[in-house]
Amino acid sequence: MLLLLVAAAAATVQAQEIVYQDREGVIRYKSDGSEVAVFGANYCLPSACDYRAADRVAPSLDEKHAMIDEDMAHFARMGFRALRLSFWGDWENCDAEGNLLDNEHLDLLDYLIHRASERDILMLLSPTVVHAAWWPEGFVEMPGFSARYPKGEMTFDPAAIRAQQNYMTQLLEHTNRYSGRKYKFEPNIIAIEIINEPARIDGRNDEIAAYIDAMHRTIRRTGCRKIVAYNISENFRIAPAVISSKAECATYGWYPTQLNHGHTLRGNFLPCVDDYAPMRSVDIGPRSKMVYEFDAPDLTVSYMYPAQVREFREGGVQFAAMFSYDMLRTAPWNLGWQTHLLNMVYTPRKAVSAMIAVKGMETLERGRDWGRYPQNTRFGDIAVDPDADRSIYCDGRTLYYSNSAPADLDVGSETEHIAGVGSSPLVEYDGTGIYFLDKIEDGVWRLEVYPDVVQLDDPFRSPDIHRRVFALLHTPRRMRLSLPDLGDSFRVQPLTGSFTTHVDRGSFDIAEGVYILAAREEYTLPEKLGRIGMAEYHPAVDRRIADERVTLFDAPRDRDRMLFTRSEFYSPRFDCRPSAEGNLRLYCEDLTPHEEYRFPADVSAQSYVGDRLRPYIAAGLSPHALRITARAATPSTARMKLLLNIAGAGAWGAEVELGEEWRTVDIPVGELRPDRAPMLPQDWPGINPYYRPDAAESAAGIDWLSVENIFFSLRTELYDDRGAAPKGIEVSSAELVF
Repeated sequence: MLLLLVAAAAATVQAQEIVYQDREGVIRYKSDGSEVAVFGANYCLPSACDYRAADRVAPSLDEKHAMIDEDMAHFARMGFRALRLSFWGDWENCDAEGNLLDNEHLDLLDYLIHRASERDILMLLSPTVVHAAWWPEGFVEMPGFSARYPKGEMTFDPAAIRAQQNYMTQLLEHTNRYSGRKYKFEPNIIAIEIINEPARIDGRNDEIAAYIDAMHRTIRRTGCRKIVAYNISENFRIAPAVISSKAECATYGWYPTQLNHGHTLRGNFLPCVDDYAPMRSVDIGPRSKMVYEFDAPDLTVSYMYPAQVREFREGGVQFAAMFSYDMLRTAPWNLGWQTHLLNMVYTPRKAVSAMIAVKGMETLERGRDWGRYPQNTRFGDIAVDPDADRSIYCDGRTLYYSNSAPADLDVGSETEHIAGVGSSPLVEYDGTGIYFLDKIEDGVWRLEVYPDVVQLDDPFRSPDIHRRVFALLHTPRRMRLSLPDLGDSFRVQPLTGSFTTHVDRGSFDIAEGVYILAAREEYTLPEKLGRIGMAEYHPAVDRRIADERVTLFDAPRDRDRMLFTRSEFYSPRFDCRPSAEGNLRLYCEDLTPHEEYRFPADVSAQSYVGDRLRPYIAAGLSPHALRITARAATPSTARMKLLLNIAGAGAWGAEVELGEEWRTVDIPVGELRPDRAPMLPQDWPGINPYYRPDAAESAAGIDWLSVENIFFSLRTELYDDRGAAPKGIEVSSAELVF
């Protein structure tokens, strides 16, 4: 409440711009004339699909504010100074005539701008996105003008232009309820992009220039003096329109691996980011250049961002924003944008590579050509290595590595800042999470550690709140430091939490949190470390917001790799061809025992599941149900056996009631009992026993880490007719529910 009152009292507050653009089109800081060169990301919580994702984990406005707080802290921790505000206000925050609507979306944008400004982050505001705010869930009626006009008309239709002008005017005149400043006077918003990704239309450059100038005049009439930008990478043939217009900046995008493949891409993709030629060759006159969106979609590798920044700097870019940063609370499911994935905690190696990209923006000379691949894998103080899936920044004072650095890397003796995943000549660490080491003064360092990350599923499949992609391991790890001013004997003092540890010749156990490492008794800690508080730490809190689908068996995916009981005179003959729909189908004409059978009257199919299940169990998640989707293929097949075998120790299972219609059945894990499962594959000539060793009752229940296979079985004793009538089942899928 006090914050709101202060904001209201300061509603007319103005602020000086913190950057300017010189005659050559270079953006410079007013404070000292130095060149702006910043890297960061888009952050989309206030609107569209990221807003809906946030709403799944944080329904209240206060909770969403807290999400912004922790994510902006991580922006600062990674060194990000660039933030693109991609805001679907043209769909969600205005009416058909462009009149501004004050709702939760606008509140969140206010709060984001305020908090980002406090972290000294520079912003590009893109308030008209055009692309549907309801994507990808499906059509939803929305009030804004972008729901009324096709994309191709936004640049030419007079009514659409009037709506945009009205909306832009009211947005820039809007007073931020948290900072007390009108948007037109928010100092950390340094540029405004007129429209996101305008339609690709040739032959109408004069009209495009007129549209740009009309919007430019609208912005200037509010008293706003920020840099006005227009997109050129959607269609480089409009460059003459940009040159003849009043726009001061051109914006570029780059997705070298396309978008939305639906799975993780594999291979070396450095050749895909070898050159962004149009950024240099297409003349835009004396204008600045910004990258409003870029990524290496559907990749989890940690060497692409620095290589892309190399090309941006060669092309003259001063502001680059990856699309789009994953919010800490939605990253475990990658709920926001299916094809993108970057979060400091859940993708630690990519996060370090983004930190190295920050350094690339700051240190690489604008306009310098670093050659072509493979000669350009070293540029400035940066090296990228696709074989090791690694990028490194090492300048003698700062050492960043996205994967373990070579043991012989020359790091110098004056290192003061370290961030990494894995080990380096200065740090031995057996965890997989990101950590930071910052020197406070001689013999005193700040250590910040995040938990290990386990990848459970392909992160680029369709987002699903029921399918967790990542889990964290909250277990202490071993660390050994080789920092000359600390030596082998120092104290580890927690600033967060209560974890204590003992140092033995430079080695110690460490858990997530913030610590001070001190080789002497007396020292003074500053209040802040750069743009973060000395004791500031925003951990990820594991939470379950829905039952989550570890798919143990998916018929189209797994049926061709299954093992079956033998079908010959030793046992019942059966058919295991897939159904017309691609499901697993087991059919047996006669399941009754016969004298000539050496083995039991049992028909079973087995699929290996250990590798799919083990990461979840290792991450400390506990299953509560075994789920199967199946049906009876004959009228007399009232039930089947569903079994899981334990390595070397028998099986656990349950009977599943079936009908001739498809049904999904959940079996609580507490109802699984020791049972018998076949020993598959069966040997030749049939020496081994048919069943695996029996499992004993255990008060501890199933040892989930030792589960190997799932079985679907037809067995004589399940049926009142002892299997005389034909028996058959179809199975679509089986899952373990957490």
